[in-house]
Parts: sequence; C-alpha cells; structure tokens
Amino acid sequence: MVSKEALVGIGIAIGLVVGLGVGFGLTSTTSNLEKQIEEQSSRITSLELDLESANESIETLQQSSPDMQSMMQMVTDDPDMMKQMKITMMEDSEKMQQMMESMLSDPELKQSMMEHMTQMQELMGEDMMGDSMSKQMQFNVNVPITIPMIDGYYNGEKVFFIHTEFSTSDMANAASMMINFPTLHASQLQEIPSEETGKIYVFTNGIPGSGPYGGGPFMFQIDIFDSIPGQQGYSQFRVIHLVAWDDDSTPRILTSLDELLQAQTNGEVTIEKTDLVVNAPMIVWSSDDGTEQTASMIQNMFESMEGVEGEVVKVDVDNYIATFKLKSDKKMNMMN
Repeated sequence: MVSKEALVGIGIAIGLVVGLGVGFGLTSTTSNLEKQIEEQSSRITSLELDLESANESIETLQQSSPDMQSMMQMVTDDPDMMKQMKITMMEDSEKMQQMMESMLSDPELKQSMMEHMTQMQELMGEDMMGDSMSKQMQFNVNVPITIPMIDGYYNGEKVFFIHTEFSTSDMANAASMMINFPTLHASQLQEIPSEETGKIYVFTNGIPGSGPYGGGPFMFQIDIFDSIPGQQGYSQFRVIHLVAWDDDSTPRILTSLDELLQAQTNGEVTIEKTDLVVNAPMIVWSSDDGTEQTASMIQNMFESMEGVEGEVVKVDVDNYIATFKLKSDKKMNMMN
C-alpha cells in the first residue's frame, strides 16, 4: 500500500513538471542585475532540494504500486489525501511561478530547468505522463481559458499567435517553458499533408531577442510567417524552418519573408526545413490596407481533440494574452 506521504510527493513532482495552477504573469526588468542573479541561484538550489525529495517519493511509489490507475483511484477515493495534495501543489505553484519569472529573464536558468524537466520525465516514465494521467484530466468547456500570445512578423508588421500543440514532446516541453503555459504533444500533426500546412521561420542565432519571452524559442529575433488568415495557402498548422546567419554575415532584424529570402539569396543566411509541426493559430494581424484584424473563431483548436473550436472572447495585445471559450459536445483530455 502506498503511503500518503508518497502520494503527496507525487503532487510535488507533478506540480514541478507540469506547472498546474501556475499563472503566466509577465516578468519585469530589474535594474540590479547582480542581486537578481543571486536570488535566482538561491531559487535553483531550493528547487533542486524539492526535486530530490520528489524523486525519492516517486521511487517509493514505483516500487510499491505498479498499477498507476489504482493509485489515481485511491487518491480520488480519499478526500483528506486529495485535499493535502491540492495544498501541496498550490504551495509548489508559488515556487514554480518564481522560477518561471527568473527563467524568462535568464537563458541559462531556463536551460537548467529544461534539463531538470527531462530528468523528471525519464524517472516518472510513461505511466505517470501517459494515458493513465491524461484520462484523469479534462478541460471544462464551460469555463473560458486564457492563453499567452506570442508575437511574430508578417510583411513588415507584427502579428500575434498562440501555439497549442507540437508534433514532438521535446518541443512541446520547450514551448511550455517559454510561455509558462502547457503546450500539448500531438504526434498526429506530422500526418497532416504538406499542402495543408504553412511555414514558420525560427531564428537560431543573430540579433538577441526581447519582449516577454526574450524573442523566439532560441532567444533571438521573433519568428517570420509566410501567410495570414484570409490568404490562399494560409494554415494554422506550420512546418518549422530554422534560420541561421552565416559567420561572415552581419545579422539584422528581418520582418518579412521577402527580406528573409533575399538574405538567403545573398548568402547571408541558411534555411533548413525540419519535420517539426506546430499548431499555431494566428489571433491578431494587419490586413493589406493596414487595418488590424482579430480572429473570431479558431477551428481545430487542438488537433489531438476532435471537434474542439475556440471562440475568441477577449484579446489583450499589450499583455500578450487572449481568452477563448472552448466549444465541443465531447469531453476533452487536457494532456496528450
């Protein structure tokens, strides 16, 4: 029989890995860099101690309860145990929020946390992060959901989009860490025909990024899109193309596909097509006459959840967030 202490430890581990209940407040710049670095180092040390404790609890659970479904049922049937797990996870949420704020302003800390997450996933195994857990967690279609928006460029203008799913778990984890919000792994994205996908260009070097996320996924300039809603060939399912400035070139900010392709022709950058696919619906963009446009409904909000649509009910560009009302006559798994 698994002890209550071990199950509470699982609450800690899940809170650390998935970040349940964590808000996605944007970070602010501090003028005292040395003090910030010292505080961040202290937080990392505290988190490592929590991870060690969680690892011990997970090992105890793995040795004493091979049936994950039975364990989850036992937690559900014990109100006191469930209450204690919720309290523990709420406490860890505060720690996780502090860590997220630190990582968004420090790439090295962000990389360190990603390594910790990978280690935790390997330890927890598929039983913890796979079907058994996903079946216990569902979206409530009656409650609006607020998702962080990300900025990019199209034809010299800023656009704002969300990413809800990636075709690989590694990219889904990295995206979750980037925006401090769960991004799902949907392997079926790779099965979408190429003619039904668009392109997104992600910079792997060049001009350092800025803004709430420190630029794009690699902390350099934000991404470039090849199309906007209403155009022929637009798709929210986009194949990722990696852009790298050559050593002999002089990096600069590129804001359109034409500029990017011209730089490629000049031998300044190389563009590499990948097998990675992202579900990245565009929320805000400018039409050809410069008028700002906002999406009203997102079809296929989650490719991994059949029939789910997202009605856009509120957009806040200044704070990089959008609120949606999910619509579906089916129950929806929160995790893939």
